[in-house]
Amino acid sequence: MRLTRREKHLSFTAAAFVAAWVLYAFLTGPALARIKTLQRVIPENTAALQELKTKSSEYLALRKKFNTVQRQLAEQPEDFNLMAFLEKLTEQCQLTNHVLSMKQPSQQLDKLYMESMVIIELQDITFERLVIGLLAGLDSAPAPLQIKTLKIVKKPSSNDLINASIHISNLRPN
Repeated sequence: MRLTRREKHLSFTAAAFVAAWVLYAFLTGPALARIKTLQRVIPENTAALQELKTKSSEYLALRKKFNTVQRQLAEQPEDFNLMAFLEKLTEQCQLTNHVLSMKQPSQQLDKLYMESMVIIELQDITFERLVIGLLAGLDSAPAPLQIKTLKIVKKPSSNDLINASIHISNLRPN
């Protein structure tokens, strides 16, 4: 079968058009779609990666603090008694006459730890004696202590005197 020159040009043009369409449909189109998807996904994943790095550093800091607390709990003397320590501290700070009450409720936190708490109520003391005496003395404890609450009420009848209630706790392993 013989084709005329016009028919040959038409068939080459049609073949070139089909080849271009096949090239676009199977190579260029998917590649462009993938590039568009990557341009959208990469910034999202970069933000997620940055958040993951932040969370990872927070986790490592918390883990380090946790290990420090565990080490402090393990190093504290087994015979440490919070009530006895605080009684001795109030005597050293000459606050024995100002102690209204000292209570010691204890509670089991879980199978591994027990929380020992002492509630000290002080009356007619100066703020300086509270801070410089008692609160500074808590730092010298041989075990890690935590001040749960500190309530200070100024006495209306005196400018210098206050009443204070302090909840001090200590964790110890069972």
